[in-house]
Amino acid sequence: MLLVKRAGLPVWCRTSLSSVRAPEGMPRYFILVLDDISERKRAEEALAALNAGLEGRVSERTRELKDANTALLNEVYQRSFAEDRLKLALHEKELLLKEIHHRVKNNLQIIISLLFLQAKMNDDPATTGALTASQTRVKSMALVHEKLYQSENLGSIDFAGYLQNLVPNLMVAYGAENRRIRVNIAAKDLPLTINTAIPLGLIMNELVSNTLKYAFPDGRDGELSIEGHAEGGTMQITVRDNGIGIPESIDWRDTESLGLHLVQMLTRQLKGSIDLSRQSGTEFRFTIPVREGCCFIWEKPR
Repeated sequence: MLLVKRAGLPVWCRTSLSSVRAPEGMPRYFILVLDDISERKRAEEALAALNAGLEGRVSERTRELKDANTALLNEVYQRSFAEDRLKLALHEKELLLKEIHHRVKNNLQIIISLLFLQAKMNDDPATTGALTASQTRVKSMALVHEKLYQSENLGSIDFAGYLQNLVPNLMVAYGAENRRIRVNIAAKDLPLTINTAIPLGLIMNELVSNTLKYAFPDGRDGELSIEGHAEGGTMQITVRDNGIGIPESIDWRDTESLGLHLVQMLTRQLKGSIDLSRQSGTEFRFTIPVREGCCFIWEKPR
């Protein structure tokens, strides 16, 4: 009940009415009790106002969260769309690079065929030999591009896989495929960039060719080994055969052999070093520094 004092101030009261009865049960009078509950009423009103404020803030925060969630979903969509476009662009780039390597390989193959025809039509053994050597050199470069467009990783090729294709090709080129020359290749975990694969492939082409042509005369048996591994900041490669070896009288660093000149020139191009051992045949040892992103990609074995 709301009452008003004389001063005009409202007062909230709680009323309770009870009756006093006579012995015969008839009411004699009534007692009215007024309890001032203004403070409690004001507290209830303050609590109601506080609840209303909290509900308002909750509603406002809910709207803010909803707006933030909508913005986040939109950002996720935009990022997903951008990632899809990036993946598509990368896929198109990979296809383009594969096509480029494929076309380069095909163009080099045309050159190889022309050299083959020229050698076949030539009667001079020296000229024929030079043309055959040129064929194998161009093949070693074409093989790099072939491996690149066949590889899932366009940035590098596996050195061991490259050698396993290069050596049989050379054996066919020099008529050694039917001879009993054992070939051992141990060069795992050596992924090479194209900047290293081409010069290193040419080096391997020259050394393997020399082995097949000169190390095992008169059709004798022999063994050719190529080993490679990463060591610290360098790549160590060894090409070894148990043939007749290079005579001590020949200065291999100053010779008229175009192949050995190429080996030295290409080793310098790779900023590497080369040593020769003439014990029990011929052994060339190469040390090539690892230059990430330029010459060699070293990935630790898993």
